[in-house]
Amino acid sequence: MVLDENDKIYQTPTDSNGSCNFETTALLKAQQELLDALMAHIDDCYQILKALYPANRNGARKPAHFAHQWLYQAKHPTVEFFKDQINSPALLDVPHIRIAGYFVEGVDSHQTLGPDREIHEGKYAISFHYDLRHHFVHLYTIGHFLAQALVDVIKIEYLPGFKPEQYVSVSQSEIEKIKSIAERITRLPFLFYMNEVTKPVPSVNLLITNEDITLIIHEKLVFKTLASLRSSTLNPYQIEIQYGGDSVSRSWKLPYMGLQMNISVNRQGEILEICVTEKNE
Repeated sequence: MVLDENDKIYQTPTDSNGSCNFETTALLKAQQELLDALMAHIDDCYQILKALYPANRNGARKPAHFAHQWLYQAKHPTVEFFKDQINSPALLDVPHIRIAGYFVEGVDSHQTLGPDREIHEGKYAISFHYDLRHHFVHLYTIGHFLAQALVDVIKIEYLPGFKPEQYVSVSQSEIEKIKSIAERITRLPFLFYMNEVTKPVPSVNLLITNEDITLIIHEKLVFKTLASLRSSTLNPYQIEIQYGGDSVSRSWKLPYMGLQMNISVNRQGEILEICVTEKNE
């Protein structure tokens, strides 16, 4: 799990230069699996909406294969509401590097690989402290709006007076698992990348009274004490990047550093020169 692999980073000792040498492969794999699982969860939500809607409402000659497209063809009355509430660009692609965070890779107008311009403005990354809080809260947000979309379509299509009594029932073991993850999310440090400091960040709290557990989620909590920090108070800081290239690309842009790395190779693909220059926007 991403939380386990992320913890290992902060347990890695530093050398005499203050740098730490750690392997990010397991963290990268865990984060890719998390994003894949979240995307699959959203696809399942569309399948649930489709399952509760009459199939004969889709009169297209070639009904769409994917559920979300099928629902639009069939003019499903609540699919637009659900899509608008859960749409999040951070889930649209696969992360590339992992240290204590990652960036979604994109290509700029000069064919230079680097942080995606739409998601990261072409120069930033996402810290796991920021990202994991959002994913945990979004999981509950998606469930909330799926339930609302389902109730509304049932009222429209089948039972106008429908009133659900209970949304979900879980076992004690599942409750303990959710509780454990929530507790670990609450313990994540409120330490973020420079561009994230003034952004709203979800807050997760557990209220435990006797045997009753209440999960309290604030989706857009702004920490004024963090937002009021001047940039000078964030220094000094050190950025370490592990970058895995490919056999095609020859130019990369590094997040936060304003630098571009160009590589010259010979016909055999051997690296002849690595040139690092300042990248002008």
